[in-house]
Amino acid sequence: MTRVRPERSAKDAALSLLARRDHSSAELRQKLAARGYARADIDALVPRLLELGLLDDRRMARLLVERELASGASGPARIKARLFAKGIAPDLIDECFGALTHEWELNQARHAASAWCARHRAKNAWRESLARHLRARGFGWEAIRTALQSVEPRRDDGRESSYDEP
Repeated sequence: MTRVRPERSAKDAALSLLARRDHSSAELRQKLAARGYARADIDALVPRLLELGLLDDRRMARLLVERELASGASGPARIKARLFAKGIAPDLIDECFGALTHEWELNQARHAASAWCARHRAKNAWRESLARHLRARGFGWEAIRTALQSVEPRRDDGRESSYDEP
């Protein structure tokens, strides 16, 4: 298979990509290769971009984690999977989550559960559906159990009710 020689340099293409958003080293390598740049050119360019601070896996990972945590839509497992898919090293991923506590995950799961319930209260079997929703968002089972308990409606007599009941 013959590669088509791109019209602009690998450096120009990399700078254009980095101007839009931070990329991991692996992401940038993949995108440049997909655009037809020679592996030798990419291998020479990436270390130089790292040296200049224009490419920084730690910064990229930290910003992604901060953005995801601020949105409250994803749990740790989902965020970690996204970072891993972007080529971030496992030790760097662990470093990004080092300061997070178990209590934080419980609070995030409660928040995600409340938001979900506000949209899905009328559906039957909402507990199972909510548990699947939170698990897909990367929350652990203990956090899911706690979140389910926090959004469980109460009757006037103090007993637990169900969204399924009239």
